Amino acid sequence: MPTDHVSLAHSNRCNTVFWIAYIIDRDFSTLVGAPSSIRDEDITTKLPSEIDDSMNAAAMTLQIRLSRLTATILTGVYGVDRNFDGSLLRETQSVLHKLAAVCRDLTSYLGTTLHGTNIKTSKLATRLILSYHHCVVLTTRPLVMCVLQRRIALGDDKKTIPEGPISSLLQSCAHSALNILRALETLGDNNLLGEHLVSLKSITDSFLPFQLETAWSSAFLLQIVVAVAPTFVEDRTWLAAAHRIFDMMVTRGSPAARLRKRDFQRLEHIMASYLREGEGNSSTQDSACRTPGQSGACWDPNLSSEMEEFSPWGLLGGDGNFAISPNEILNLTEGLNMEDFLLRE
Repeated sequence: MPTDHVSLAHSNRCNTVFWIAYIIDRDFSTLVGAPSSIRDEDITTKLPSEIDDSMNAAAMTLQIRLSRLTATILTGVYGVDRNFDGSLLRETQSVLHKLAAVCRDLTSYLGTTLHGTNIKTSKLATRLILSYHHCVVLTTRPLVMCVLQRRIALGDDKKTIPEGPISSLLQSCAHSALNILRALETLGDNNLLGEHLVSLKSITDSFLPFQLETAWSSAFLLQIVVAVAPTFVEDRTWLAAAHRIFDMMVTRGSPAARLRKRDFQRLEHIMASYLREGEGNSSTQDSACRTPGQSGACWDPNLSSEMEEFSPWGLLGGDGNFAISPNEILNLTEGLNMEDFLLRE
């Protein structure tokens, strides 16, 4: 709303309301597979960072870009009647280019504005980090499914993931999924799980299931990754963390969490059957102990206490960056080809 008709404060308030509605619309639309209510090319409203240089305005702009990117991923990389062909590769490369740009700006923002913050004190940073890693998980999930499909078709469990861009990208997506589960578990430990982290503090996950879908996507991906490339997932406590997150959401009254937990348990049984067929000569004791998608590790709820402590959580990671840098994302993007998605015969 132009300032020549209303006060500056009122104009800024309207701008904030519009973009919050935009974020919720994009998140809900992609969640249920519905078209967005307004096309991006029809929006003339200025971004928050274009009218205000505050920390909140910069964070809101980053969240807008991430929500827009999530919608692009689900309509482009997935879409209707999407096949594992050249179009999938082109869409994935396009998204990775956009993801690299967001990663660069997000790294700069967190490093300069929120350096030294932790998951307890900065819901703003937590929401941005979760959204970024969720984009990584969604973008790379079709690649993981390609590898699984090829392995099942070949019926050969001795095949390895070829070295190269696809291998590095799969490791990065597994790292993002692990980071999501760790962050969500820490939110739950601090009684913050289920809160929408974009200025809607009073609404719980019973109404806005964004964190539930983030947890589900990450847990699903890790189940598949550890089945086809177990060395890419070094953390053996992720399964306990996933179950604990679902249980916390169920306890908080989320009916959708109960259904997602049931789906996850079905996936565990399916992957357990697949792994048993591949292992063949494994000992009875090892087979009884091994959990779906997790080699040689029993699921014990107490294992979640061994998860990396996030109290003084370095949001950028130990090396001051994400699992993969923007330049590395671009290099991997240029090196991808369709053969890299599949195991060689």
